[in-house]
Amino acid sequence: MRKVMGRGKGGWLAGSILLLSVVWTLPVQAAKSLEVTQTQLERQAEGEGKAGEADGQTEEEALAVGPGVSAEGGDDASAGSGTESGSRAEEAAFSEEELADSQIEYGELEELIRRGNPTVKAAIGSYDTDLEIYQEALSSLSAAKQEMTENAGDLKEEDGSDALIAQYESNADQLGTSIAQMNRTIRRLTGVSGQKSLNQSVNTMVKTAQTLMASYNQMRAQRETAEKQEESARAAYEKTQKMYAAGMTTQQELLTAEQSLLSAQISLQSARDSEDSLKRQLAAMIGRNAEGLEIGTLPEPDPSVIDTFQLEEDKKTAITSDESIQALRKSQAGGSAASSLRTQQIEEAKGEKNSTMDALYSDMIAKREAYEAAGQAFQSAQKERDALETKYQSGMISRQDYLQGVASYQEKKADREAASIALSQAISAYRWEIKGI
Repeated sequence: MRKVMGRGKGGWLAGSILLLSVVWTLPVQAAKSLEVTQTQLERQAEGEGKAGEADGQTEEEALAVGPGVSAEGGDDASAGSGTESGSRAEEAAFSEEELADSQIEYGELEELIRRGNPTVKAAIGSYDTDLEIYQEALSSLSAAKQEMTENAGDLKEEDGSDALIAQYESNADQLGTSIAQMNRTIRRLTGVSGQKSLNQSVNTMVKTAQTLMASYNQMRAQRETAEKQEESARAAYEKTQKMYAAGMTTQQELLTAEQSLLSAQISLQSARDSEDSLKRQLAAMIGRNAEGLEIGTLPEPDPSVIDTFQLEEDKKTAITSDESIQALRKSQAGGSAASSLRTQQIEEAKGEKNSTMDALYSDMIAKREAYEAAGQAFQSAQKERDALETKYQSGMISRQDYLQGVASYQEKKADREAASIALSQAISAYRWEIKGI
């Protein structure tokens, strides 16, 4: 069963867990930044060099936070379209007991990161944030992507589950997207300091935690599917064994059934290892021991929220939140040639940002369509599952046929779960881009 059987608790994972003790050195005061006023957003989006002060706030203070965060740490409904409520407001929904228990919920992630890691707490008053934090986070995401890619390759060689191979490849693609966004953040952060850098640190780490939790949920659904497939393959093999002993089937058919069972076992072990690996990464990120920890599900996405986004306005906000564009705007240009070059660079950066926003918006639309299609397929599968239960209870079908039907239903359920998570991530990616993360 080659190396895919043993992966998950060794190799890069041990090093990743050690590195994560350094990675999550996130300061916690970013949520108390001053809000961005609409006047400043409009001034900066139009390229006016000096925003001056608005509502008693300087341009530097305004740029210290992305849209959607108020001075009190709550949500700023006026900043950007369709933005989710502020993380501190979300955190208020969880009690101290809930934050301390073994059940990790999606909405708890930021507060758990702030509280859980000793190095995070040590950095609260220091503002000692630099690119090393982001590079370590990037290493964690890159390692997870590499594992997904390797697992897909191993399963192809072992003739493993096509559905699990596709899920590994999908996970690798999604992690690759997060890696690309992280690289953009690292480039943007060069030269950024103080409160502004702290905000970027917190938001980037929360985003990384959300990505890991989404990948974990996808692998959990695939593990559950693999369990049903293994159970079905085992029942088929046992039936074929009995038929072969009775002279009712050929040796080749027995070998085929045995190979199908072996393939199902390989896929199941691979899914278990990957699920465990992602759980340990997330646990290390929040400063917890993975043993006994229960990872919750992602909130169900609201497809209608996409209709509340205002793409053109969100592009302006995203440009305002982009550190590299703001740095270009503030840079001094000596002479007409340098000034022309500066203007050209600003326009090129704005064009790239607009293209990114267009792509993220299109991705949300595509993911919504896939989510709706997967939901319809799952509803049909539920009806088939109900009919299957009735037939089995009435003795109209064999146990093997029943288990095959259950495995098929579980695949549709996993597909629907994957589509739900993909839509959630697409919406989150759009929102994070607005905030410059």
